[in-house]
Amino acid sequence: MVPYITTGLQLPAATTGQPYTLTFTSVQGTAPVSYTLAAASATPSGLTLTTAGMLSGTPTTSGDFQFTVIATDAAGLSDEQTFTLQVNA
Repeated sequence: MVPYITTGLQLPAATTGQPYTLTFTSVQGTAPVSYTLAAASATPSGLTLTTAGMLSGTPTTSGDFQFTVIATDAAGLSDEQTFTLQVNA
């Protein structure tokens, strides 16, 4: 079965200068599932996405940022979803 990212499409808002942590989760698929950003995507400045699905750091710029997360399981099957993160000043 293809992994399916279960993290809601509406992410909790972040605030510039304040630590932010969110972990993307998936169901189905063959463990382990790794997470990457689509080639043309970027997280807000100051935040990074680990292969374990953790988005964390301290955002440095306010605004609405759209990025695409890809979850790939051990069998090479993947799910791709686009998220928008609002970063408040």
